[in-house]
Amino acid sequence: TVLVESSSGNLGVALSAVAAGRGIPFVCVTDTRCNPATIRAMRAMGAEVEVVADPHPDGGLLGARKERVRRLCRDNPHYLWLNQYENPANWIAHYEGTAPGIGKRFPG
Repeated sequence: TVLVESSSGNLGVALSAVAAGRGIPFVCVTDTRCNPATIRAMRAMGAEVEVVADPHPDGGLLGARKERVRRLCRDNPHYLWLNQYENPANWIAHYEGTAPGIGKRFPG
């Protein structure tokens, strides 16, 4: 299995680290707005990074990233899109973890 995700940077770095630590291949699809140092960091951890440059007609650069991930997964049956945009575990983690943590640090 190869993990695939669209990211503007931070999630890509985190997934690169987790994937490297577990010996799982990871492909990050980002765009030209991603900081070059962030791309270097992901690659240094072993991630394959694809940079899209042409905006999707309806979805801009984000839409182009998502379309590239869809094509990668369609063409490679061993690719697994984590899909932060539609994965309920994404918002649940923030609802149950991130938000209460922020609330404790900034009461009232």
